[in-house]
Amino acid sequence: MKNTSAIVATLGCAVLCSVGRAQAQAAQEQPTQEQPTAAQEGASLTGEQLEEVVVTTGYTMEKKKDVVGAVAVVDLTETKDRPVGNVLQDLQGQVAGVQILTDGNPGSAATVKIRGQGLGLLGFNAPLFIVDGVPLNTTTGLQELDPHDIDSIQVLRDAASASIYGARAANGVVVITTKRGTGHMDLSATASETIQSYSYDIHPLNTQQRALVWFQAAINSHNNPNNALYSFDWNHDFAHPVLNGVTIGQYTDAAGNRYIDAGLTQRVSNTDWFGAVTEQSRILDSALSLSNSTGNSHLYASLGFYDAKGIVRESEFRRATFRLNADHTLFNDKLTLGDNFLITNQLENAVNANASFILSQALETQSIIPIHTVDGVGWGGPASGTTDHRQPMEILTNTAGNVSRLNKILGNLYAELRPMDGLALRTSFGTDYSQKYYRNYTPGGTTGNVLLIDNLNTSDGFSRSVTITDTADYRRTIHEQHNFDFLLGYENIDYSTENFFGTGSGFASAADTYTFLSQATQNINVGGGGDAWTLRSFFTKLNYDFAGKYLASLTARRDGSSRFGANNRWGNFPSAAVGWRVSAEPFFKVRFINDLKLRLSDGTNGNQEISTAAGYTVFSPRYSTTSLFANPVDSGTCPGPNCQQEMGTGYDLNGVNTGTLPSGYAKTATGNPNLKWETSKQLNFGIDFAMFDNKLEGAIDIYRKRTSDILTTTQPLATAGEGAQQIVNGGTVENKGWELELGNRIELKFK
Repeated sequence: MKNTSAIVATLGCAVLCSVGRAQAQAAQEQPTQEQPTAAQEGASLTGEQLEEVVVTTGYTMEKKKDVVGAVAVVDLTETKDRPVGNVLQDLQGQVAGVQILTDGNPGSAATVKIRGQGLGLLGFNAPLFIVDGVPLNTTTGLQELDPHDIDSIQVLRDAASASIYGARAANGVVVITTKRGTGHMDLSATASETIQSYSYDIHPLNTQQRALVWFQAAINSHNNPNNALYSFDWNHDFAHPVLNGVTIGQYTDAAGNRYIDAGLTQRVSNTDWFGAVTEQSRILDSALSLSNSTGNSHLYASLGFYDAKGIVRESEFRRATFRLNADHTLFNDKLTLGDNFLITNQLENAVNANASFILSQALETQSIIPIHTVDGVGWGGPASGTTDHRQPMEILTNTAGNVSRLNKILGNLYAELRPMDGLALRTSFGTDYSQKYYRNYTPGGTTGNVLLIDNLNTSDGFSRSVTITDTADYRRTIHEQHNFDFLLGYENIDYSTENFFGTGSGFASAADTYTFLSQATQNINVGGGGDAWTLRSFFTKLNYDFAGKYLASLTARRDGSSRFGANNRWGNFPSAAVGWRVSAEPFFKVRFINDLKLRLSDGTNGNQEISTAAGYTVFSPRYSTTSLFANPVDSGTCPGPNCQQEMGTGYDLNGVNTGTLPSGYAKTATGNPNLKWETSKQLNFGIDFAMFDNKLEGAIDIYRKRTSDILTTTQPLATAGEGAQQIVNGGTVENKGWELELGNRIELKFK
């Protein structure tokens, strides 16, 4: 049995210790020569093989040993057997300085924080997620990815390594690369079932124990302990109380059974509400994949299915995925055409969103309340002496059929031309399209003393981004010691979203086949909206190393965002980094140290996560036939002593709001055409080391991050008038800290 508390955080073990299989496969696939990539599982590597490990650091591949930024690689061999619904959970405990927070629901979204709290007073603290070169439209998710398809995960923590992504990289970057076809044809299938439960039992007080606690609390407060639920036989001496007995429930039937309601429908119970709403969690995780590689082609295809039923009853997350990654080389290795595509269908029970509320209700609901009435049909509920809220089992049952559905297409098409030795011209067209439907219906009725009104809440919408990236990468070695890598690129991202929502009540039937918005008769509200923005970028990067000993990297990116006013639409984000491999110097004679590299970096990132209308003054209709400030005495009648400002924008005639005339407009926000980029400047010093024949590896980083021109909202005085609030630049924040990563590689041989 696997336990929810059994996932133990480990020190950030570098994955260089387990990347052997990729190189072995490359040797079998001549003439195609593949570098071993980080996070491939397999045998341990020699020191020479470790030097060939490559990582993705933004539009290019680099040898891990030559990286001068704070780039961490996740050891997927430690996580490949975890039945996780979100790839981000694989980062937990794997990288120093990275926090992963989830709410415990099956397939739940995750909050990722790299090097502490991010930039934002506006609530934006998430890193940028890149999957196969395509930026994602998410700040918490990645539930749509199948962990079985992941080949490597790199985390760019400092500004120097992340500045190539400019305005979106202020909180770091998580780069994910999916698998590519390798070796001979390989058909693989895997399936697992996992059972999870709480690591310790929770034993809430039973009805008798609650009565005694109530008695003691009342005595301590010098109050009469008797109430509608409990009648105590005691000596009425607060100084020296003596309890002789307690009668639970004030109503009795002919058979002597006691009840909490006059209708004799709710018998006194001893309900363990926490046990009632929880159960063992079962996770089914299965995958089928096909991998193949020939001299000119690579193919990887997979089907995945993940179904997790949560510890809270009725909670569930279900995902089905199809992935196709393929590439083919033409014209004597001059041209490569390829694609990376993912199709995901995802279902999440609406109970997931209320799971924490359900658990708190289970602990608060009094055990004296039964789950069902004595006829077994109705729900137990509030009565005299109990709190007036619905009991958790009723909430679970009535929301079990409410779901959110997500359909996503994520991927890119690319072409790479190599017209001459060392030069690669690449163009990529990527898209991230999501369509999400949500439905939540709560039936009405009377539960105990609470009268509930039925309600339907439904929404449907889509988001879409299109990313076009063009790069030219030129690599040149001069005199076998001077190594240059020059990158020049252009990128354009167009994002748009649109949504529709509707609410209503008063349905003639609670059947699923009838509860549609068109059948609502009361409280009908329909609306929708949309948004769009564009980001246009130019970037360049120069890497240099002398004999693998002295390293340098210069990066610059210029971003133009439609989210800012015309006066400050463009921002510049440069960085510089240097490194010195001390272990390559002739004077370095420490035998047990295999590699020792010092690195220093300084760079700038930006933040564009503000409203697309921040630079514009916004006027909106707010149709209303009654004042939002109506006085309860005379409804704010004007003229009169209680006359209030009319906030609606509907026109009326002779002071009569009929609701039949067109609406006017009211100012809801004030634009700021001088709004500029929030910038974060980060200085980082690091040491990479490997010792004892590369069996012990690690890194130490010390950083200081200073964020200026922080994007925040004003809090204007009421005298400034309606809609005076605006987004401005203000304030400076500084974060600093240190990080330590250690990893070991131990070979065990048996005869």
